[in-house]
Amino acid sequence: MNNRALSIGVVVILAVVLVFVALPLSQPTAEVIVKQPLNFKIATMAVCQEKDGQNFCEDKLFYKCGDEVKEVSGPIVCDGKTYNFDLDKLGSGTFNPNWSDPRDADFVANWIAEK
Repeated sequence: MNNRALSIGVVVILAVVLVFVALPLSQPTAEVIVKQPLNFKIATMAVCQEKDGQNFCEDKLFYKCGDEVKEVSGPIVCDGKTYNFDLDKLGSGTFNPNWSDPRDADFVANWIAEK
């Protein structure tokens, strides 16, 4: 009787473990929703001006939504979604007169050319 009770106990434990292992495998764990790709791009670019023989530059944030290319000055609404950016985190500095932004300066200009 003792062996039979032990065998039944082992079978029950294995069955419970099997249920807990197999259950997550049989149900989806995530749902993938395929949507249109975002029609939205964003980039920073240094905007510079000469002051007292130095090159004073500030990072500006630009966005492209559809064919519209603008500087970010507040919340952006694109394709019904609102995007908020912390403009206080953008950098600025004073550089030598011959300094140029090492980031791709044509990046935002190419957005305008794509229109």
